[in-house]
Amino acid sequence: AFGSAVKGNVLLSMPNSGAVTAGHLALAVVLSLSYPLLCSPTRSSAVNIFRHISKASKSTAVASVEELEKVPHFLTTSAIVYGSMVIACSVPGVETLFGIAGAIGGCAVCFILPAIFYNRLCIPVHGKASFDQSAKIKQLGSISLAAFGVVVGIIAVVVWAESLGSSPESGT
Repeated sequence: AFGSAVKGNVLLSMPNSGAVTAGHLALAVVLSLSYPLLCSPTRSSAVNIFRHISKASKSTAVASVEELEKVPHFLTTSAIVYGSMVIACSVPGVETLFGIAGAIGGCAVCFILPAIFYNRLCIPVHGKASFDQSAKIKQLGSISLAAFGVVVGIIAVVVWAESLGSSPESGT
């Protein structure tokens, strides 16, 4: 009972019993309780990006700073919650989300982010005296690694999308 007989959600491949029902409940609790933990940093990042973009087009406003802080907080929270709801209603199963998260997140964590961090932290800036030939080679290497990660990520998403159409659960 391996290979194509195993469903994307492993809990669906197991027989109905109290332990499997407890597993379903535990998964529901984990997904429900992890949502606020994921929503908060997402909202903070979105608000910081919004502030950075709007910093250039600042105008004198009548509203207080506290009122301005509430507007992006409310709007981004609403956008995240409603966006999540639309995705949850349109995606057929949790294995689909785990697949896309693995395809994108794995490449970002393994290739793209380390290259960007190395480039920002370890390589001196142009114009400084210490920016020599070896620094240029290291910078080219880190940029190449990030580009490789983007290519691998795109390939992973394409392979994931193609596997959706040929999965045994889709009936094709």
